Amino acid sequence: MNPIIVVPTDYSENALLAARFAAGLADKIGADICLLHAYSWLLSGFQTEQEQEQHRVDAEQQAQTEMENFLGRLEGDEKSYRSVIIPGHLNDALDKIMSESNVALVVMGTTGATGLRHHVLGSNTFATAKHLRKIPLVVVPPATSRFSLDKIAFFTDFQQGDLQTITALKGVFPDLSAKLKFVHIGKNSDASEEKVKLESWSKTLAEQTGYSVFPTQWVSGEEGIDTIRKMDEKFDLLVVTAVERGFFEKILNKSLAKELIHQSDIPVLIYQGNGDSDE
Repeated sequence: MNPIIVVPTDYSENALLAARFAAGLADKIGADICLLHAYSWLLSGFQTEQEQEQHRVDAEQQAQTEMENFLGRLEGDEKSYRSVIIPGHLNDALDKIMSESNVALVVMGTTGATGLRHHVLGSNTFATAKHLRKIPLVVVPPATSRFSLDKIAFFTDFQQGDLQTITALKGVFPDLSAKLKFVHIGKNSDASEEKVKLESWSKTLAEQTGYSVFPTQWVSGEEGIDTIRKMDEKFDLLVVTAVERGFFEKILNKSLAKELIHQSDIPVLIYQGNGDSDE
């Protein structure tokens, strides 16, 4: 059975971009793509059971019609797409898909459609990033124009969760060793000590995961999107680990997680293993 890339969609332009980005990844890893839409309908204590059921049927039919239209916009792509429509909240729908299928990756856009019916993208991308365990999430921003993985920046804060992330990445993308660079952002006063630590940490992770030694880069600044944008080297993908006291949690504590997810100019891969993220 081929691995599956799940693309939650609210049928917006960014969902379309995420689907096409997923198609590029699928070609690299031999995966199938599943387009997922989670829908809800009006519930009220003043409605009869018959009225509530009619609202559900109407919502399902509308979701199916919009999915057909969405698939029509993807016509011409070489990759084929499977679609699934599930009632309820997105994270519950993802849990259902992951319990039944070999899901390797979830790919989402960051700006959804407008209107009360569209709840999949936008802020729900952040909620999904906190919800997923042991499945990498790739967030695709509107500015994405390249679907390559030639240069990948792995932002590290020297936490053990990095090992889980590298292991997960190796499971999805076996040939990343020549493309991955470990990056640490810190203060100038700590530069000498942290550069040595970064080199050592890179070698340790390479040895434990069976890769060759990863190149490293130490960057001066505050952890966040502004410092990342000032980096001279341009990357195709940013990788962060969502574990206790790790790089991602520091961003959460600074209330910058949404900034990273919603304002990054290039895709971001977030992985959360056994550790707990900041709720």
